[in-house]
Amino acid sequence: MPSTFPREDTPLPLAQVELADIVRLREPYMPRGERQRGPFPLGIVAEILTILPDGRMRNVSLYLYDPERKQIFLGPNGIPEFVDFHCSEIELYKRATEQGYETLLGRGPEG
Repeated sequence: MPSTFPREDTPLPLAQVELADIVRLREPYMPRGERQRGPFPLGIVAEILTILPDGRMRNVSLYLYDPERKQIFLGPNGIPEFVDFHCSEIELYKRATEQGYETLLGRGPEG
């Protein structure tokens, strides 16, 4: 069943995400200028910018991605560039911890 968004006059919830989660943009990002074409419908959480006093995230930076073209949004020098979003503009698409990889940092030589 496809997800649906609240009506325009309804306040949108703040997506609660973690680093490396994949999110869907409520409105695909369209870059300005001619250096790269959009739209970019998905993002990968690169940085959590603002956490509210109640613990909810408010703003995040994303690497933008278009799965159809298999393309990441690049800056003018050809390096992947963050784009900042309010968490009401995104929804969780896939949790990074559910993708089958594990963190290796902090593990000793015994494995």
